[in-house]
Amino acid sequence: MADLVLVRPAQPLPNHQASITGFHPVFTFMNKQCSVEDAVKAQKALRAAAGLGAEEFPIQAFVGMISDEIESLRKQGKSDEDIAALVRENSPIKISAAEIATNYAPPEERKQHAE
Repeated sequence: MADLVLVRPAQPLPNHQASITGFHPVFTFMNKQCSVEDAVKAQKALRAAAGLGAEEFPIQAFVGMISDEIESLRKQGKSDEDIAALVRENSPIKISAAEIATNYAPPEERKQHAE
């Protein structure tokens, strides 16, 4: 179940639907829900118990995972530089506007993964 956490929308699981509530995505699995924050906490505990280090993702996968949020922020008038700055200011992730523009997954692509 550790993969449950960071698969949206780039690598969906069977029976997976993601819905967005502001900036706090909620995953629905067989009528049960958990927040991203809770899923990450559980995954951290499982990986620690298994003796595994932190899971890392290529920047392309990360941008795919946050494409819903990117779309929403763009609709609010934020530029890719604004979005990259938000990521950099609120996490240790070093990302550029160009990386966001290059790796953004458009809605049509995200819908394909959700089916």
